Parts: sequence; C-alpha cells; structure tokens
Amino acid sequence: MIPHLATALLSLGALLAPQDPALDKAFVQADNYAKAGKHEAAVAGLRGAGADTHKDGAVRTRFGTYLMRWTEARIQAGDPEVAGLAAVDAWFEVADFFAGAVKLPGATDESFEHWSEALLNANDLGASLAAADEGLAQHKDSARLLLQRGRVLMAEARKAAEVGGEEDAAKAYAAAEKAFRQAMEKAPKNAAPCVRLGELKITVWAAAGATDAAMRQEAVGLYVEAARRDPAGLDLGLTYAWLQGDARAPLTVILEKDPKNLDALWFRGLASWASVPVDWPGLRDDLMKVLEANPGFVDANFYLGDGAMKRGAELVAQEKTADADDAYAAAARFWAAYLEARGSVYATSLRQGADGGADMAQRMTWLAGRAYGFGQAGQAAAIMSFVVQLTPEDGFAWQNFAFFHRDAGNAEKAREAYAKAYELLPDDPQVMNDYAVIHHYYLKDEDELALDLYRRAIARAQAMLDGGGLTGDDRDRISIALRDATNNLKKLEAGNRRNG
Repeated sequence: MIPHLATALLSLGALLAPQDPALDKAFVQADNYAKAGKHEAAVAGLRGAGADTHKDGAVRTRFGTYLMRWTEARIQAGDPEVAGLAAVDAWFEVADFFAGAVKLPGATDESFEHWSEALLNANDLGASLAAADEGLAQHKDSARLLLQRGRVLMAEARKAAEVGGEEDAAKAYAAAEKAFRQAMEKAPKNAAPCVRLGELKITVWAAAGATDAAMRQEAVGLYVEAARRDPAGLDLGLTYAWLQGDARAPLTVILEKDPKNLDALWFRGLASWASVPVDWPGLRDDLMKVLEANPGFVDANFYLGDGAMKRGAELVAQEKTADADDAYAAAARFWAAYLEARGSVYATSLRQGADGGADMAQRMTWLAGRAYGFGQAGQAAAIMSFVVQLTPEDGFAWQNFAFFHRDAGNAEKAREAYAKAYELLPDDPQVMNDYAVIHHYYLKDEDELALDLYRRAIARAQAMLDGGGLTGDDRDRISIALRDATNNLKKLEAGNRRNG
C-alpha cells in the first residue's frame, strides 16, 4: 500500500502555510492520533481545522497522507464499507483528492508521488504511471518520483509476466531499472533506490530460473550499497526475506557500524541458518548474543537447535564423528530450551501439516535418545514432552518419555507417563515391566500392582516368544522384557528394592 521505503526519501511533512499556528497544532494532534492507531480521528481533526480545503498544495498533501493511512487501516481491518471492489473505489477517492492537490500553489513532488501511489493501490497502472510522469515533468530531479515511476513499472512488468507477455515484461523491467538507477544518482545518500533495484534484480533472477549467479550477486551488492548509504533505510526483515542466506553481506555492513544492533544480529543469524551449507559458527555467535541481551527471546533456540542439527548431519557425512557429537549435543540443548517454552504451540502447528508432524516426531525422538546418551536425561525428557504432545496416541513415545523422566530423577512424572504408556499398550511386556519398576524401585509403593504387572509381563512375553513370528529387534526386545520381569519379580517377592 503506502510506499514506506519511497517516502523515506524525504521527510513526510511538507511545509505548512506560514503563520498558521492553529493548523500546525491540528497536525501535531493528528500525528499523536495516528501513532495511537486512531487514523479516523486524525483525519476528522484535520478536516475540522480546514486542512482538506486549504489553498496551499503542501498542506493538502500532508492531510492526504493521513487520509491514505486511514484508508489503508480500514481495508486491513476488514471494514465492510471498503471491502472488495469498494476498496478500489476508496483508493480512487484518495487519488481524486491528490489530483486536486497537485494543481495548487505549493504542491511538491510528494503530492504527485501520493497521487500516483493511490492510483497504484487502485490497480490503475496506466494512470499511476501518468501521474508520476506528470510530476517528473515539473520536478525532473525528484528521486522520490523516479522511485515511484520504477515501482509502477515493476507492477506493470509483473502483470505482463502473469499473462505470458515476456517481451512486455522485459521492457517494463528495463524501464524500471533505468528509473531506479536515476533515483540512485539523484539521492546518493538514500537506501531506497538501491533496495528497489535489488528487488527488481532478484525478481528477474527468479523468473529466469534462479541460475544467473552474476545477477544474484549484483542484487546482493545493491543491498550492500543501501546499507552503506543509510543503515536506517534498510528494512532488515525484508532484506532477509529477499536475500535469505545472502543477507549476511548487507547485515554485516550494518553491524560493522553498530555491533550491538540486536535486530541486525537476529536477521544475520537467520541468514546464516538459511545458508547452504548452514553457517553454524555465524548462526551460533549472532543468536547467542541476542539471547544474552534478551534471554526471553526463546525463539532463537529454534534456529540454534535446527542449525546445530544440520551441522551435525554435515559432519556425519564428512565422517567427523566427534565434531558431529558436539553439534548434536548443542542441538539437544537448544531444542530442549525451545520446546520447554513453545512446545505446545509448535506441536499444534505441526499437527496441521500433511504428515501430522510424524517426521518431526521421529527426528525429535532420535535427538532425545542422543541427549540421553550424552548424559542429559533432563534435556531428553524436555524433548520427549514435545513428542508426546505431537503424537499423544503413541504408547512407545510415552514409554520413552517416562524413561527419561525416571533417569532425570522425576519419579512421579515418570509414573504418570508409564501409566499413559500402559493405557495405550496394555499387552506389551516391556511396558508392563517398566511400569512396575517405577513403583518397585523408585516410588516404593503399590507392591500388589507391581507384582501383578511383572507376572503378566512374564506370561505375555513367554507367549509371544513361544508363538513365533517375532524377528530381529522385536524378538530381542521381548526376550529382554521376559528376563527383566522375571528377575524383578523375584526381587520384589524377596523385599529387595535395590535396582541393579
């Protein structure tokens, strides 16, 4: 909608008519309303002060910016009066207002820019381009109007490409590039023209199959130039969205000037995560700084955990086992921290996916096992807590969850998890044995329940083994359950509560 990058070229406020303190006061009040999201009140107040009918084009233009904001806010909020085609009509009304403003004394290049932008929002690309060109006829050195012209041409190029008009799209992209380069020359300290041209290059690169490495690097260079010109003029989130892993280059320029910029550290960390292969040292260093400054920003742990997992897989492929173990240990630590804070919400999100979260459940079950192997039963339990939320009907997941809690010293939580596993797998000998063990050796209660579980585990395991049909791991697991249940039963009958 409203071109935030474009309007960054010049100050939003145009000059007011001299010696008009009442109107000046009305604009101050309108600005306060706008900051509070009360756009309708801002517009109403300025109308009451006569800004919408003022004879000075600059005053009319400044009023029009509030009108644009209110229109945009109404559409975004779903106001039924500006829904569907009515939204187009609303933008045409704004455009008509600016069409009048540009004819008044004191009208500036900003007046023409907003006129063009309102028409662009109404999807009248021809009229939008004509408005920008009319403004350039009067303000030929205006960087903001050159930038606006390029934006409209970009929209024309995309529209032509959507209907297979490759030749028309190429011409529009070329004209847009020319406008952006002219804007870069006219405004050598501003980032916006560089960013827009960078977006154009990425768009063309992607449309051509994402194979032109030189064009990709040219786009990255344009973002770097934008960062050098004006770090504050670069939207860091959009920079990452457009460049992904390549966003490290412009973000590094910003961090060289401002090493404690947490937003830049965050997005450079994400860029390191998005790189192929993952830049694990960069990801780790940047997001750890973010966490040190703001421990409550737990989402950093997601990217740290996932990045460490990726790094571990790369090291395994390189047969660097010890280094891979270090990476997986880090992955377990970060995933445990993230899942303790966000596990429930994340599980709900994953269950909406095509596989219901099955792949992630498998990955996290594996990681929990690695964490346990590294001597971190607490981390393993935290990870498995997420797995059982993701797959609540998986009895073996509950059994693993219980086991990790047991070895982490959380006997009561282990009992609850074993009870759930037994509820889901009432005929499994291993589950019966393990459920009895938590009462026998750890809680030291419910002896009759434990005795019954051991006896039924023995009978069931023996029947399964005698019946045949078990192979490989399944036969080994049931054989171990039979052995353990037999030994544990003898100990409990003898009053022996020493496990081991």
